[in-house]
Amino acid sequence: MLRLGANILDVHASGGFTMMQTAAERLKQTAAQLGIERPKLIAITVLTSIHAADWQGLGQNAPIQEQVVRLALLAQKAGLDGVVASPQEAAAIRRACGPDFMIVTPG
Repeated sequence: MLRLGANILDVHASGGFTMMQTAAERLKQTAAQLGIERPKLIAITVLTSIHAADWQGLGQNAPIQEQVVRLALLAQKAGLDGVVASPQEAAAIRRACGPDFMIVTPG
């Protein structure tokens, strides 16, 4: 993807801290080896199509917004540039992660 000129790459935040941190480190290393600008790396939090009933059916007890913010903070700690989240969670992510953390909303 780097050789194709991608500006943003994504991973699933549910892959966990170690996976996200490793992805960020490898992306930085590979971009440097290729002599190109590092693309932004963002994490998909909770699919925006998930509704509360489906969320509970997946065995999740925390409200969706809490989980989205938890995953955003984890992604930020792992060195990612931002997250994919619904507009409904954007303000909470901004409060938790600050003004420089990218929030991409689909649609």
